[in-house]
Amino acid sequence: MDYVSAVERPAVEDLYSSPGEEIEASQDEITSRVEMEMEEDQDEIANKEDKEMEENPEIIASVRDEEIEEEPKKIARKVSKEVRVSHARMLRRFGEIPGVPIGTTWMTRKNCYAAGVHRQMQAGIQGSKISGACSIVVSGQYDDDKDLGDTIFYVGVGGGPSDTEGWPKRPGPQVSDQEWTGWGNEALLISYGTGKPVRVVRSSKFVSNFAPFNGYRYDGLYTVTHACRKKDGAGRFYICRYKLERIPGQPPLPRRSQVGYDIEPSQSSPASVATSDTVVLPSGTSTSRKRNALFEDDPSIHTSARYMRRKLLHQLARDSDDEE
Repeated sequence: MDYVSAVERPAVEDLYSSPGEEIEASQDEITSRVEMEMEEDQDEIANKEDKEMEENPEIIASVRDEEIEEEPKKIARKVSKEVRVSHARMLRRFGEIPGVPIGTTWMTRKNCYAAGVHRQMQAGIQGSKISGACSIVVSGQYDDDKDLGDTIFYVGVGGGPSDTEGWPKRPGPQVSDQEWTGWGNEALLISYGTGKPVRVVRSSKFVSNFAPFNGYRYDGLYTVTHACRKKDGAGRFYICRYKLERIPGQPPLPRRSQVGYDIEPSQSSPASVATSDTVVLPSGTSTSRKRNALFEDDPSIHTSARYMRRKLLHQLARDSDDEE
C-alpha cells in the first residue's frame, strides 16, 4: 500500500488552523460585493434622478405652456357659452327690457339689436312658433301696413322675391301668397292666442305720423287682438294681417310735425298709470302678475302650441268662410 508522505499530505493544522480567517474573508467578500452593488445602485439612482431633474423642467415647462395656451381657450369657450345662453334668453324674452325705457332711439338697427329690444338684424318679427312673438319692427315694407299710433295693422312675412340661393330679398314687391306656416307668421298667431305683449319698434323708413325722423325708436308694448289671411289691397296675393293695440298705461307716443316732435295725448295714456307688476290689457281688464312672468316662456304653451295653432287656424278659416 502506498502512503502519501507527510510532505505531500497536507497537515491537519494547515486545513483547520485558521477557519475564522476564511469565514471573515468570505464575509468581507460578500460585504464588499453588496457595497459595490449598493454603490452602483445609488449611482444609477442618482444618475436617473439627475436625468429626471434635467428632463423635468422641460416637461414641467411644456405642461405649463400647454396650460397657459389652453386657459384662454377654456375662458373663450366659457364666454362663448355664456354669450349663447344670454342670446337665447334674449330671443325669448317678453315684455319690457330692463334699462330701456319707452322712447329710446337708435341710429342703426344694430344698436337696437345690441340693446336686446329686437334681436333680429333683418327679420321684422322676433319670436318662435312655440312661445309667440317678442317684438316687431314697423317699417312699412308692405302696402297694407297701416300705423294709427295706438293701433297698428301689420302684414306678416313671406311672399316676396328670393335671390339665387333662395333667401328673401329685402325690400321687395309681393310676388306670391303668404302662408301661416312661416315662422314669423306663426309666432304672431300664437301671440294672438296667448295675449302676451309684443315690443314695437318703429322705423324712420315708414311714412307715418308716428314714425321717428331718423333711425329706430322703441314705442312700448302692444297685444295682437286680431289675425286674418286675406287678399291684399290690390287683390293680387293673400297676406297674413294682424291688428295690434297698444297696452294702456304707457307714455304717450310722439307725433311728427313740421318743426319736430309734438307730444300729444293718446288713447293709451289714462290718468292712472299701471304699476310695473300689472299688465293692463286693451279691454281694460287688469291682470296682476310678476314682471318676470313676462320674460319667461310659459311651459303650458309648449305642450299646447300645436293644438292652439290648429284651433286658431280653424277659427280663421271659419271667419274667412263667413266673410265670403
